[in-house]
Amino acid sequence: MVKENWIKKHPVWSGVIGVFLLFILVGIFSGGDNSSTPNTSYTDNTKTAVEKMTTLEQMEIAFVGGYSYDEIKGHIDQVMQQSGLSMTNENYSRFGSVLVTLRKETGVSEMDILTCMKAADYRNSVGGNITPEKAVTDSAAICATLLSS
Repeated sequence: MVKENWIKKHPVWSGVIGVFLLFILVGIFSGGDNSSTPNTSYTDNTKTAVEKMTTLEQMEIAFVGGYSYDEIKGHIDQVMQQSGLSMTNENYSRFGSVLVTLRKETGVSEMDILTCMKAADYRNSVGGNITPEKAVTDSAAICATLLSS
């Protein structure tokens, strides 16, 4: 039995999700204007403390729902492994940023998106030569969009 490509089966949703992903990725990689940041010692100390944290420790603070470090790491590691994405600090950081951005845009929690991603197994269901990075971002956007409906 041959699985039909989801993108070919749902061209309208694919276009909507593609545009949504484009806006998210532009927002993540465009940086920001820090000219309005107050220059107080409290802000500097907090920023320094956060910068010393690992990416997963930062996710523990940023993710809604009060999940533990181990719960977050377990979900993220499983999705990254499933997608073929190497578990580097840079990939954790990018993936965490995508999840937080999607939560802010859709109102769907990061852990709900991760749970959906694990169940969907996007890379293996779509097939073809999709990169791990694209599999993760596409899957996250699809899950956030579907769960927010």
